[in-house]
Amino acid sequence: MPAGAVVVSNHTGSDSVTGCSSAAYTTIQAGVNAASSGATIYVCAGTYTENVTIDEPLTLDGAEFGQGVQTRAGGESVVSSVSIGTSNVSVDGFSFNGRTSQ
Repeated sequence: MPAGAVVVSNHTGSDSVTGCSSAAYTTIQAGVNAASSGATIYVCAGTYTENVTIDEPLTLDGAEFGQGVQTRAGGESVVSSVSIGTSNVSVDGFSFNGRTSQ
């Protein structure tokens, strides 16, 4: 988990990462809404059935951020969809079970 990140966990995945069992937010959108411009949001492993809208620059890191798809071995952060309405947004380490638009 990146240092200083806003942590999101709905506790449907593995809580083995320090901070996931006591995350301040249970939905990704709540974490996005609370974050300051330029913040990093770390989303713990689990399935998030929500449509996330991002309207400010930020980094959204899933449980497998920094890993290539072929090398992922741990729990996944799965989200329905993400809509990005601004520039300077990074999304990494997620699986999508819906659609993503920009």
